[in-house]
Amino acid sequence: IYLCSNELPYNYNNLYEVNAAGTFTIHTDNAAGCDSTITLTVTVNTQPSAAINLTPAVRCGEGAVTLTAHAGQNGTTCRWYASENDNEVLFTGTSYVINNLAATNTYYVSSYNEYNGHPCESGRQAITATINTNPAEPTVEDQVRCGNGQVEFTATVDTNANTCRWYMTQATSTISATGLTYAPTINTTATNGTTFYVESFNTNTNCKSS
Repeated sequence: IYLCSNELPYNYNNLYEVNAAGTFTIHTDNAAGCDSTITLTVTVNTQPSAAINLTPAVRCGEGAVTLTAHAGQNGTTCRWYASENDNEVLFTGTSYVINNLAATNTYYVSSYNEYNGHPCESGRQAITATINTNPAEPTVEDQVRCGNGQVEFTATVDTNANTCRWYMTQATSTISATGLTYAPTINTTATNGTTFYVESFNTNTNCKSS
């Protein structure tokens, strides 16, 4: 028989307690009351240690996330599960990709070794994929002034944001200012006024409005 090291001691048919690998001779009485001899060969495979280098995933809004882990000592790969006790294997490998995840969820990962058809597995560890909510677009009113000078915009954000980021153009990645208020200087030579762009932003999650 093949055993994993964590299965020791192993009770063989209520006849013999196996504590190590080896070949054992078991004497027992058969149904007729005669002595019967059983030769039992036991191979013990080492249980892998727990998965290592677990890397959880975080993203803004629904989408794909990748959880990673590596097999611990005596493991050759990882197995992923939906719960601590679920028997269904979701994925086998070091990088588990979950598509279209809409809400934060916890998964479980173990180290695994197939051992030529006689597998052993470590205990499972929790690993979380976190989905942070994108803030809604901020509310801000247009401003008007006479002549050149400063105007002040004040933005309102929802509970998923704590500040705003302001831009000179819609396509630029250069942030002109950060905060709920923005006071740029405008030039009246602009024919149709000057347009600025603003997004809601959460400094804790790094999520922004679309």
